Amino acid sequence: MKKNLSIRVKFAIFTSIFTIVPTLIVIAFSTTALQNALRNEIIDSNQSQIKWANQLIDDIYLRADLLFNNIQIYPDLNENLALTSSDSLETQFRSYNYMRDLLNVFYFSNSLFIDDLSISSTESERDFSIKNSIVTPISSQSDILSRDDATMYVESHNNRVIIHRKINRFEDRHTIGYISIRLKDSVSSQLFNILQIDENSSVFVLGQDDEVLIKKGNIENELKSYSTIAYDDSYQTLEDNLVFSTSIRSGLLKIIKVVPLSIIDSVINRLFFIGLILSIAFVMLAIYLSYVFSARLTKPIISLANTMKSVEIDEFKLRTIDENNEIGLLETGYNVLMTRVRNLIDQEYKSEIELKNAQLKALQAQINPHFLYNTLQMMGGIALSQDVPEVHGIANTMAEMFRYSVSGGSDLVSIHDEIKHTENYLFIQKLRFQDRINVEVLMDDDLSNLLIPKFTLQPLVENAFEHGLSKRVTGGRLVVKVLEHTDHFEITVWDNGEGMSLQQKDLLLEQIKNHNPLVPSQNFGIGLKNVNARLRLLYANNYKFEIDTVLNEYTCISLTIYKTQEVNK
Repeated sequence: MKKNLSIRVKFAIFTSIFTIVPTLIVIAFSTTALQNALRNEIIDSNQSQIKWANQLIDDIYLRADLLFNNIQIYPDLNENLALTSSDSLETQFRSYNYMRDLLNVFYFSNSLFIDDLSISSTESERDFSIKNSIVTPISSQSDILSRDDATMYVESHNNRVIIHRKINRFEDRHTIGYISIRLKDSVSSQLFNILQIDENSSVFVLGQDDEVLIKKGNIENELKSYSTIAYDDSYQTLEDNLVFSTSIRSGLLKIIKVVPLSIIDSVINRLFFIGLILSIAFVMLAIYLSYVFSARLTKPIISLANTMKSVEIDEFKLRTIDENNEIGLLETGYNVLMTRVRNLIDQEYKSEIELKNAQLKALQAQINPHFLYNTLQMMGGIALSQDVPEVHGIANTMAEMFRYSVSGGSDLVSIHDEIKHTENYLFIQKLRFQDRINVEVLMDDDLSNLLIPKFTLQPLVENAFEHGLSKRVTGGRLVVKVLEHTDHFEITVWDNGEGMSLQQKDLLLEQIKNHNPLVPSQNFGIGLKNVNARLRLLYANNYKFEIDTVLNEYTCISLTIYKTQEVNK
């Protein structure tokens, strides 16, 4: 057997569903949006850092290039580099002092970014170097002197960057020595500060042959290959990492920063976990509150339902109204319902008695019309037998009109029947007015079988006789037209009677169309009001009732009935 859930439980369930589903949607949407925003923020931030790092290293390059150029053009440098051990001691001593002064001048003037400066001679295989402001000649090392033809060459030693450059003789461009500088640790620190290295990311500085010169950060992120890196100040996704890169001076130095994608995932997972915890707490609170509120809201309804369930047919127990809200309205409605049911039951027996009386009266009323109709038919027969055709025609016409009036069935009749009834009425009026009034009936031969309320056309014609033509002694004219068009029927009743003033016409239309009772002093318009009311009930807005009149000239009443589904039913 199917078990129905209470309103309280249903309310709590629906509230929980409508709380949980939007919450989950918001969490999913927020997580996706946050992930994209975080990724874009990391990309934009690191691209800016790479550009700033490029500018820093390019500035160091320009300063190193200026230093090398100044040393190369220093007076008598070539001659002192060309000295050998076979020269006199005095000459060698002067050369030593010369090199000491040269190194001191250029070292101290560039000590902000270098902490070692050395000059090597290929002719004498002598090396001059300054360390901690002390000039110390060092022996030549073949691996230092064997350089290629690059303008500058960068290498590292103990994670320190050393830059070399050739010294060429001006006359024949023959290499006579090398200049070497070692960058200070502060330069690397400044570079790493710009790139903002954390515990997960890492930075690699490469030389011309993709040799790693210096590196810092999470070294485990070092790429397996650097051949696929674009070095275009943009970023790439390689080996589950975001790789940001740039190249300085046509590949002399290359800077690579590697940011694992797991950083983004870890942050998103952490935020998602926090959001999930908060959402669960919010959902639990919402479920609890929904249950509490549903219990409070449904308690009066359940009480009302129990009262209705326990009502006996002879008790009709009424409730005390304790609420001023919708629940109070329900209780009020319940009390009204019980009162009405009790009153209806009290009236039931009276209604049955009244119904039986009405049926008896209706049966009696049916006898009288048939008796009168048969009497008119008998009068017509007697008139015909006595050779009085006028009386015979009047009696038969009256009989047909009477039968049309009292015929049962639907209140709707075909337009053909209504026209026939109107023609019978006009027959009587012609006998009454004789030659005072000329009557014309114009209608299409192939009219459709339009259904209209009974007594629609005849009251309009009667209105023309009673209020327009009755005082005409001669020259009266009445024209009745029933025409069918493509989308509507048009019925017009025109007479050249007394007509109406504009004020009278407006008053009549207002009385007819606005459901207002007729002015007591006004003795016309009752039939028109009745016709319009029945047309409005049947056709709603699918008809028009119009009056055109000029005082002392004419009156024309027009009905336009549109062909819609409602019209032809």
